[in-house]
Amino acid sequence: MFPSSFVPDKARPLAPRPYLIPSIYLTCVIGSLLPQGKLRALSVTSVLLYLIAQIPKCTTGVLAQDSLGPIQATLALLHWLDFFVFHSQDDWVRTKDADAPQKGLMQRLEWNWDLNTAMRGIGWNWKVNNVPEGAPADTQKWIFVRNEISQALLSYMLFDISQYPLSVSAYTSADPPNLFTEKLPRQLLFTWLPAIGSCQALLMQYSIFSALTVAAGLYSPEDWPPVMGKLIDVCTVRDLWGKFWHQMIRRNLSIPFRVLKSFVPIRKGTLISKYLQLYLAFIASGLLHHLGALNLPSSSQENN
Repeated sequence: MFPSSFVPDKARPLAPRPYLIPSIYLTCVIGSLLPQGKLRALSVTSVLLYLIAQIPKCTTGVLAQDSLGPIQATLALLHWLDFFVFHSQDDWVRTKDADAPQKGLMQRLEWNWDLNTAMRGIGWNWKVNNVPEGAPADTQKWIFVRNEISQALLSYMLFDISQYPLSVSAYTSADPPNLFTEKLPRQLLFTWLPAIGSCQALLMQYSIFSALTVAAGLYSPEDWPPVMGKLIDVCTVRDLWGKFWHQMIRRNLSIPFRVLKSFVPIRKGTLISKYLQLYLAFIASGLLHHLGALNLPSSSQENN
């Protein structure tokens, strides 16, 4: 799909570099404190591109980290461009301090950190659609923490159960068979098991992080609405994407449609509008995840 020159060398050196992704986010946060203007946009974007360009030069030695690194970095870059270059940060209002007076340095730092790390816009005037309702404002802190720890343990067990058939199958061997030559029930099973595993892994991580941050007093229970919707609301593929699956990158994936809409008049709410958003988001998601696949240590033409 991409020229071989874009594919990392499988002989690249081993260097975990755990500081790289945090450095990208820190650049966004510190950059957002600078005075708005073309100089800020150009300088911060240049630093981000430089840091992102370092990712494929080495392998972390862990497949999941090699795959997620380019995805996280690209999302951070898109978030920066969307919120601080293509828009003014004055456009964004956080509900809890909409009427607050002029912020000091620490308040501005906290505000910009929140804006740079808010994936779904919880508590902001840009909250994405179809985010499940969060915990009521009167939810007791330790009850929420207990429930999230229970959810994390349940998700861990379901993840383990879903991955076991894969781990003992021929599909994890050095020479895996072609899944599409199998009978349909087996194809369905080994297609859905990784999807279930991904869902439960995300649920587990989300629950652990929400429990820890609420226990530490950094966030409130209402700041952590469920990461997934309800399967009962799903009737179509569009519902699966728009109502059940996590909305962490929904705003990022809507950028192609928003760009198209700025050039072509598309009436909101029409069938064309809905399905253009859906398919453009699928294409953007595919390209984004393919960036992660490109960064895996094996760079053979068969795998790319």
